[in-house]
Amino acid sequence: MFRILIADDHDGVRLAVKNILLDEFDDVFVEECSDTQELISKGTEADWDVVVSDLAMPGGGGFHALKMLRKVKPELPVIIFSTYPPEQYASRVVQAGAIAFISKDAPVTGLVSTLRGVLAPKM
Repeated sequence: MFRILIADDHDGVRLAVKNILLDEFDDVFVEECSDTQELISKGTEADWDVVVSDLAMPGGGGFHALKMLRKVKPELPVIIFSTYPPEQYASRVVQAGAIAFISKDAPVTGLVSTLRGVLAPKM
């Protein structure tokens, strides 16, 4: 079973991403977070195969959470997704330790294929 943690402050976005993951992956458990502190707490206290986090959330945002997760779980794959333009943030989040930056405006296939790449060694 794959364990994926989703963090976004918008209920509709979390629900949409969760439903996509449940449709695309046969054996998956998806947990949700609505703010940065909840992401840091859940992300560090449990074992996850991957984290998908919004860049802008209450409590510090995805950059802050990424830095905290890197300190405790440096090998945990983190994907940042956002409405902000990739040319503005993609290289910054990857330099900070994320494995990818995905625009929320991109087709869903981008998120799914990135997740498949991350999870492939465990499949």
